[in-house]
Amino acid sequence: MPTKSKQKNGNQTEELLGKLPVNPLPKDHERETLIRTQNRLKWRSHWLTLAILFTLMPFSCAFSSKGLVWLMLRDAPYAANIFTIFAVASRIQFFRTRRKLHSSGI
Repeated sequence: MPTKSKQKNGNQTEELLGKLPVNPLPKDHERETLIRTQNRLKWRSHWLTLAILFTLMPFSCAFSSKGLVWLMLRDAPYAANIFTIFAVASRIQFFRTRRKLHSSGI
C-alpha cells in the first residue's frame, strides 16, 4: 500500500511541475557571469594587496647607528593604529570576496 501512495504523490508532483512555466536564461547570461567573476577575481587581488600593504606599513623600519628603528610605531602610533584598522577591514573584504568566489565554484 505505501508504494501506491508514493506513486500517487509522485504523479501529483510531476503534474504540478509540468504546469510551471520554464523561463530560459537570457542570451548574455554566461557573458555577464564571466564578467562578474573576472571583476570579483580582480577585487580579490586588490583587497589582498591592500591588506598586505596596511599590515606592513606600521612595521616600516630603518637601520641607523642605533640599530633597527621602527619608524611608524615610534613616531606616529596614532597613524599605526589607523593603518591597523584599515588592514583588518581590507582582510575582511578579501575574505568576503573569496567566499563569494567560492560559492561560484572558484
